[in-house]
Amino acid sequence: RNMGPALGARVVFGFVAACLLLGGLALRHARRQPCPTDSVAARACTRWRRIGAALYGLSLAAFATGAGFAYLLPRMG
Repeated sequence: RNMGPALGARVVFGFVAACLLLGGLALRHARRQPCPTDSVAARACTRWRRIGAALYGLSLAAFATGAGFAYLLPRMG
């Protein structure tokens, strides 16, 4: 009988989930902070916030994919 991922995998997924949660909270906090008033710096600030949000979304998708392969697919087979 398949008991799911080994303890090491569960520790890794738990650690990554905690890191993603902290990263999401940091992004949320940073989004509430104003960008600089200088136009060049403000554009850079807005651009990097968009890039950070996109990378965070990509990280969440990768985590969900990995969790699906580690936890859901073994139970289906």
